[in-house]
Amino acid sequence: MSFELLIHSDTTNGDGTFTDSSPNNRTINKIGSPVHSTAQAKFGASCIDLTAITTALTIPSLPEWGSRDWTIDFWVYRTTSVNAYAFSEKDGDSTATSAIRL
Repeated sequence: MSFELLIHSDTTNGDGTFTDSSPNNRTINKIGSPVHSTAQAKFGASCIDLTAITTALTIPSLPEWGSRDWTIDFWVYRTTSVNAYAFSEKDGDSTATSAIRL
């Protein structure tokens, strides 16, 4: 099994560093102030806290995702019933967007 992107959250509370642990070592950009949190950790010491409405992690285009099957795996702890997007993908420079809505 190979990973195109692998973000672990097994660190200290409040840490704002996000690293791709896959062999690709992709750049992970932050929008707002996402952090690792120990409050709702499910696997490992912490989880990724994206509770602020303007908080997100972004990864530059991954062209290989469009050429084969792939899987997204994550655990979500919801604190509100308001609709939210857990994953959103935009196709290059087009306006076409796909999303997983929770």
